[in-house]
Amino acid sequence: MTNTPIYDGSGKLSEAIAELCKTSPKSSQLIAKLIGQAKAGLGIASKSKNPATDVKLAIWQWYYDRLHPSIRMIV
Repeated sequence: MTNTPIYDGSGKLSEAIAELCKTSPKSSQLIAKLIGQAKAGLGIASKSKNPATDVKLAIWQWYYDRLHPSIRMIV
């Protein structure tokens, strides 16, 4: 993975989540738990070890949005 906060879905999801959450890619149990939380939050029931690119992107985006909330202006 690179040092950019962008994930295009082509690499390993576990490495992207590890980088995003600032943990070791070798922390497989923690990463599996984090991915499981994202799947639950997104309503994804699939247990696939190789999710489709759009699913990987949705999981990554779910965590990115929680770690980097946008600033919302109240008008």
